Amino acid sequence: MKNYVFVVGLSEFASRMNFMAISMLLLSFPGAAWYLTAFFIVRQIGGVLSSLISGNIVDKYDRRIIMLWSDGVNGFAVLLPILIPHPIAICVSAFILGVTYQLFYVSYSSSIPDMFGFEKSERVNALIVRIASVVSIAGFLIGGWLTEYLGHVSVILFDSLTYLIAAIYLARIRWNSNPIENCKVDVPTSLPNILRRNRIITLIIITSFFYTMAVSAYNYSLPMLASTFKLEALTNGLFWASASAGAFIGTLFNNKFKSFTSYLLFLLIFAVSINLAFSGAIAYLWILVFLFIAGGFEGIAQVNVTTILQKTPSNVRGKVFSLQALFSRIGFFIGFLICPIIVQSFSIKINVWWLNALLIIWILVLFTIIYVGEKKWKKQLILY
Repeated sequence: MKNYVFVVGLSEFASRMNFMAISMLLLSFPGAAWYLTAFFIVRQIGGVLSSLISGNIVDKYDRRIIMLWSDGVNGFAVLLPILIPHPIAICVSAFILGVTYQLFYVSYSSSIPDMFGFEKSERVNALIVRIASVVSIAGFLIGGWLTEYLGHVSVILFDSLTYLIAAIYLARIRWNSNPIENCKVDVPTSLPNILRRNRIITLIIITSFFYTMAVSAYNYSLPMLASTFKLEALTNGLFWASASAGAFIGTLFNNKFKSFTSYLLFLLIFAVSINLAFSGAIAYLWILVFLFIAGGFEGIAQVNVTTILQKTPSNVRGKVFSLQALFSRIGFFIGFLICPIIVQSFSIKINVWWLNALLIIWILVLFTIIYVGEKKWKKQLILY
């Protein structure tokens, strides 16, 4: 069963390669800037729309079958740019992938406790983050190199093949993937009831919105920061590699921190570290150090929050992950819309500082609620 995590990692690696190939293909068409913008927007729209319905689907039907169908549709959708080499077809492919990837993500995340058991969920989540940190760098680098020397067709075909491999492997493994059968307790299945019964879930979901806006700011601004140094491409690669290395190392220590308050503290350190990296008054080496620290605490936070959400009953877990994904998508969408405006009007430093400041303020508000608020809030938040 554990090997499937690596199979999914292979698929994500190929998806990073495919992103580089598709980006370079879009840049070859007239009006490339508009098509590239449309490519990003329609994929986000697909993810948002999918988030609205995926929770109900995942909590109602067999999650393994949903994952199989998602892999099958993904494998076909990535081939559209080869079958119809036109920007519109590429955007249609991006929309389909936005929908199906979100459906797969919600099903996969909701299935981890049922596949491996609650006692192993945290270790599996840490492994998933470690794999993601490696494939993020390797996929982009190798994808760009292969596209340059072999062309986009070979990269796209490889991506499609990995979805086929994942589907075949998934078809061979079994677990109790029926969400209703896996539920051990009788709980209300409507989303309002879920949020009323568990306030911490509500706070995590809202926090996801502020967190992804902050992430969009540094994702957008990091290449611009790299452009202020010599050897721009190498510097940009080192910046991303430093953050990914931090995430990899950070997940090795995640088993010591399992509370919601720890999650908030990790995000606070992440935001402050990113702000220091973009302060504009530190040396190149210190930027790498702060990015490494930010990546480390971001990695631990991801493992922490995923494990917390997976503690929800099986028959509502899909709705919880779906709602969190919806707020995350909206945060990214708004962030990437306003980042160019802030950078153009002010600077990359102000862009990062302002959006990270929103996250920091929100976290401080939550800490205030925890330590000086109502007793029932304080008890639930600390003991979760």
